[in-house]
Order: sequence, then C-alpha cells, then structure tokens
Amino acid sequence: MKTLILAAVLSLATTSAFATLRRWINGHTQLCNASLAVPLERQVVKWPVSVVASQDAQDRVESAFATTGVLRVAYPEEPALATLTVTRHAVTIEDRIGLLCAPSCFPDDLERLVRALADLGAARRVRELEGEHGVSAGEVDVEWGVVEAGHMQRKPDRGCMLGLRARVYVKVVSRAQRPLFAHVFNIDPRGTVKLLTQNLAAAGVPLHQERSELVLGRSDHGTPEGLTLEWPVDLPREHPRIEELVVIVTAMPASLRWLEHQGQLGARDGPDPIMTVLDGFLVRRLSWVLVPQDVAMDEGAFAAISSLFPVA
Repeated sequence: MKTLILAAVLSLATTSAFATLRRWINGHTQLCNASLAVPLERQVVKWPVSVVASQDAQDRVESAFATTGVLRVAYPEEPALATLTVTRHAVTIEDRIGLLCAPSCFPDDLERLVRALADLGAARRVRELEGEHGVSAGEVDVEWGVVEAGHMQRKPDRGCMLGLRARVYVKVVSRAQRPLFAHVFNIDPRGTVKLLTQNLAAAGVPLHQERSELVLGRSDHGTPEGLTLEWPVDLPREHPRIEELVVIVTAMPASLRWLEHQGQLGARDGPDPIMTVLDGFLVRRLSWVLVPQDVAMDEGAFAAISSLFPVA
C-alpha cells in the first residue's frame, strides 16, 4: 500500500517546496525518497509576517491578517515580509531597513497597518513576475533615465541613487511584428503599487507598427519633462529606500489594475490570474535608490549622501 499524506505547501523554489504535514492518510508515518506531490487545491500565497506581541494582542493580529486572505504569522526563523510589533498600546511595522511608519495606536490603527503589509505582499508578487513569459526580450526595448535641462539621459536598470529633485522617464519601444500592450507600474519606497498607465489606456497602451513607442515623462508636445519623485508622507526619512518602475508588456489587451491591490482582495482559488488570462507577457524591473532629500545627485552630493545614509 502506498503512503499518502495531506500537506500544505508554504513556499516554492525552482525545484523544491517547503510544506507542513496536515495528516497521514492511510496509517503510515514515513515517506519514501521518491515521493510524488499532486496538487489538490490551489490558493493565493500567504506572506509571512513576524509578530512580536503578547498572546492577546497576537490573537487580534491574526484575526486582522485573516481578513486579507494573503497574510499569516511567520514561523520561528522563517524569512518574513516584515515585522509587526505591539507594545502596550502602540504598534509598529518595519522591514530590514527600518520603520515603515511612525508608531501608531493599538488596536485603533491595526487595520491600516495590516493594509500596508498587504501592499508589501502585492509589491513582492509583482517583482516575482520578472522575466519572459511568452513575450521575448527581443521584441521590446525598455529604458529609463532622468530628464536634465530638457534632455533624457539613460540610466542602468539598477544601481543609481537619486534625490527628490530628480525627474525620471521610462520608454518602451516595440520591435515585434505583432501588436503588444504596455503597462507601467510604480512601486514607491514603502512598497505601494500604482499603475501609471491606467488613465492612458486601461487595458494597456497599444504598441504596433504605426505607433511603436510609449514614453512616460514626455509632454503631449514631445518635450521631455520627467515624472516627479515623492517620498511617502508617513514613511520615516532615516534611510534611503528602493523605488521601482515595473514595465509589463502583454500580448493582448488586459486590465492589470488588480495588481495594485492584490494583497487586499482576499484569497482566490485557482491558478494565478495573470498566468491564465494572458497569452504571454514580459516583465522588466527598473530601480534606483531614492534619498529622502531634495538634492541634485552630482558626484559630490552622492559621496556626501552615501556617508550620511548608508543603504542597508
């Protein structure tokens, strides 16, 4: 008789998975080395959050997590999305860099902070889409940079440091023979996801032979102006943080606005929607280190800021 168990998969890697045992099915207590897993039910990933709190407070936190459908309390030693700490009547959330908001009242502000944690999960999910999924890199050119003195200056995909005075642009050019559709998202320093092309074309900006280029940060008259950079109001300014533009190019028109708040939609049964509703897509990530100061980042300022604000 074969050994059967029921298990819940908590995290996935390329060729392996971490799962917890729910129960043994037919009386056995040991699996053989050549065991095979068969999916029975698919659910949205629940992001682990470390919780430091008394038992009563943790019970309230777990209930708040349950309403999102995408958050859970992390296991001991498990890498977590962030840490939520409750001390008496105060609650904070922080990541590996530092606090993500000022200390808030517990339990009055718990729901707001849990929504912020769910946003972090949404940002993590968007980042994990990076790569070619039926649309090849050779079909699309993607670049970003800063606008200085009316000129667009291209920057590398990662590694730049910018101040709040900078203005940025992003350009998407189709080289494909087929129509493609461009969507550009911003992930701000606190992890909030926003679809920048929603008002231009809700189902994606069409790219085809007659109009193969999209440039965000250029006026209707063709003048480079750049997109302004902002620091979230309630995010502490103690450390620089990463800001990103995420370009998604799809092979068919599709509304992707749900990616902004997928962490707050609750659990959904079935496979990942983006994998099932699209014939193909490509995801490129463009990022920089944003310094919470209104400065121009020349070489002198870069050296000074780097010494004052070491990036974690």
